[in-house]
Amino acid sequence: MKFAKSLALALLGDVAADSEKPAKKMSIDYKQVFVENPIMQVSDKVEVAKLEEMTNEKLVLANKQWSDRHTGKELTKKMLSIPNTMPFTPHGTMRYIDDSPYCWVVFAYDSDEDVESEIYQVAVDVAEYFYERCGVGLLDMAYPSNKATFGYLIEDLPMLLVKHSGRDKHILQKHLERGSFIMEDISKWGMRVLTDDLEDDIQGVMSKIIDEYYENGYMKDFTKISSIYMQWYAAQNEEKRNGAKIIHEHVVEISKQMEDENGKLIKSKFYEEVYKTDEIIKEKLTAEGFRTAPRKIVNNFGDEFKAEKTSYSDEL
Repeated sequence: MKFAKSLALALLGDVAADSEKPAKKMSIDYKQVFVENPIMQVSDKVEVAKLEEMTNEKLVLANKQWSDRHTGKELTKKMLSIPNTMPFTPHGTMRYIDDSPYCWVVFAYDSDEDVESEIYQVAVDVAEYFYERCGVGLLDMAYPSNKATFGYLIEDLPMLLVKHSGRDKHILQKHLERGSFIMEDISKWGMRVLTDDLEDDIQGVMSKIIDEYYENGYMKDFTKISSIYMQWYAAQNEEKRNGAKIIHEHVVEISKQMEDENGKLIKSKFYEEVYKTDEIIKEKLTAEGFRTAPRKIVNNFGDEFKAEKTSYSDEL
């Protein structure tokens, strides 16, 4: 049963809400997100015998100094409070993002350099636009480990990174080099949208992401349904929580049916079988009064991009 449950959580995303605990609004401590030594958060995910020996002491020190410095932290905390988003970090990407089946839109900014009035509302609008379709991540490039891992993709800020759905589309490789996370080439998992592109045609950019990453991309019908009840929604919303519970129980039921006499099953075949049951899960959700289609897109973007472009520096 434990194995079946773990597969269910993997199918829906590794941060599935515990259905036995009451829903509550999340409060995030930025020091628990932007940790000093992120590789220690993924000891079960990487191919390293002695993780401690891989520690990049210079980067750990830079992370600590940035975290302890109070300048700019009010914006850091405010961005983390935006509903229906996840903080985007190397360890979070490996543990949660790369292990989820959804498409992702990542809003990159710098809390040390960007002006709150310029970026906060844009990030809120991005989260609203992709709600119930793609996960939305917030990538703070002020955090040194984010610079070390994702910096080569960043030109100006704010900008977007977009990831295709599916666990075969990994942003990060499964090994480390000199204590650092290593990215897969972006052509293998998605695209980036520069500030100039957002300024030139924000409406066209948003529409393109929906068309190519949600409607006409790799997103399977079962995943589209489960994206309405993403687990980070469920942590704050009772309706989402109950819908996610129905999907979770459905997936566990399939996994138990596919186990052999030794209680084992092949993950790839299990996932294939689950993806065939989109009509069944629709019926189960509908019978309990839950939606099986996302809400209408909430588009708060005008014809002009509301944030000013700022230069990016990759110096730690």
